[in-house]
Amino acid sequence: MPPQVDFYLLDTPAANGKLRLACRLADKAFRLGHSVYLQTADTADAERLDALLWTFSQGSFLPHEPLAEFDGDFERCAVVVGAVEPPTAFTDVLISLSMETPEYFPQFERIVEPVGADEPDRAQARQRFRAYRERGVTPSTHHIKAP
Repeated sequence: MPPQVDFYLLDTPAANGKLRLACRLADKAFRLGHSVYLQTADTADAERLDALLWTFSQGSFLPHEPLAEFDGDFERCAVVVGAVEPPTAFTDVLISLSMETPEYFPQFERIVEPVGADEPDRAQARQRFRAYRERGVTPSTHHIKAP
């Protein structure tokens, strides 16, 4: 069975909007009992996201680790941030902040694609949307107000 793919489009621009949206989505998935791999486009974004996960919501705590520090114990830490392809042990939720459609996406049950409000990000999201469809997946789209 193909994974569920959901695109979450921010309706309005916001400072760090896409990263903040990824934090909100990771928090929701974690609270529903899922393990989450957040893949960023590069290590600089991974570091920004790692820092933002500590502060994105007043009074919120989302336990997470960089991939380099993760020991494979999902019971201890269910949210992991990295800029590289995840190990095959990750199969639950992928939040992809990459510019490309991840080739390994079939290993996950669910893929979440946060999309910023700016046109370059929307154009890349449309390409990823088409790539998923070409691989037999029918993505869903959700419009989200900026955090």
